[in-house]
Amino acid sequence: MNHEYALGTVINEPEMNEVDIEFQEKSQANQDFSSEDSLDLDPSEASTTQDLPELNLDGFSPAQSAYSMKTAVEAGLMSVINSKRNGKRITLSDPVLKHLGPVDSVEIAFGDDEIAIAGKLPMNGQRFGIKRSSRKATIYSTGAVQEITDKFNLDFENRVSITFHRGRFGMVNGRPVVIIKVNH
Repeated sequence: MNHEYALGTVINEPEMNEVDIEFQEKSQANQDFSSEDSLDLDPSEASTTQDLPELNLDGFSPAQSAYSMKTAVEAGLMSVINSKRNGKRITLSDPVLKHLGPVDSVEIAFGDDEIAIAGKLPMNGQRFGIKRSSRKATIYSTGAVQEITDKFNLDFENRVSITFHRGRFGMVNGRPVVIIKVNH
């Protein structure tokens, strides 16, 4: 688009992209909005609330959902996610990852009420690949989730995840191991 100014200089403006055009169209649509209630008044310009227009709430209905405050929970060491909709997986926290070191897979073993996780366990069990992100690692294994769920009788009836907060960090045969306490 070109603009000609008084001195006869022509200034070329860059062409607008799709985002600019969409923004311009939305701005124009907002300028064209009309209603019996004034929307042009900026509340910060009003000297008192008496200066604000009275709005009509006919046709509105109150929210029916109840407020529930979530309490802060300390971060867990391991979570088991067992969801029909969003999949089955196990997540390991950052402290667990730091203790295990730079491993790209882990082995899992079960005690009576504990789960041992290591890069290598003496039992030579099944290996589970892990996908690392910045603060956790994820094991995508439907079989491992089902085995943990069955072994420890975990109840996912009214929830999709269970997080375990207690554990021990140590060594077995010179290799780092984390033992997670299953408290269900």
